[in-house]
Amino acid sequence: MSLMSINHVPPPPHPFRAELHTIVLPIDTILHRLYSKKHAGNTFNSSHEKLNRFSPIFYEGKVVPVLYAGSSLQCAIYETLFHDAYLAKRRALPVTSIEDRRYGGWIVQRALTVATLHAPDLARFELTIDQLTATNAMYYPQTARWAEAIHNNHPDVQGLEWTSYRAGPERAYVLFGDRVKPHDLRTAGNQVDVATDHLVYKEVIECGHRVGVRVHDSRL
Repeated sequence: MSLMSINHVPPPPHPFRAELHTIVLPIDTILHRLYSKKHAGNTFNSSHEKLNRFSPIFYEGKVVPVLYAGSSLQCAIYETLFHDAYLAKRRALPVTSIEDRRYGGWIVQRALTVATLHAPDLARFELTIDQLTATNAMYYPQTARWAEAIHNNHPDVQGLEWTSYRAGPERAYVLFGDRVKPHDLRTAGNQVDVATDHLVYKEVIECGHRVGVRVHDSRL
């Protein structure tokens, strides 16, 4: 079977009337994020320029802001810094690429309903994880359409949860910024610079070692 046939992403059904499996993220759930120093850690991204697995998505012609997070620090590291570690040429990560990054936990302030996109959930749509949550980046324009269909047809859903492609069995999340607001996420008080905090930087080194990527500091 070819790579193309394994990763073929069919369009979501139209009209999209499927039932979804949902869970509730309870109050005090901690979401972990690595994010740019240019923005607060609970800032939703309203840009349509960068493709991600489930964004950009549009509702009534407008971009729906989104916020990505992970269920652990390790998940956040793998999904951001080592997202492309499977590429043979990505065997070194310049430390300069993390100097603009901060890490922090964000505490959910109200119960949030998210649709789950784990393997059993995808079977409802005759999909596998290879066709939606474990594709490579070239399929993001197609995978984002599924998030868009779920968002636009299920107004009670405030985000998505799936098994992290890079850090399974950890869970990845995307929250919809027209239904979840920055004030719904409170800092856990542990916001630090990735490159200078000893414990977080050590975790980056260890995660890199596990995937065969060396963090290279040209300043040393």
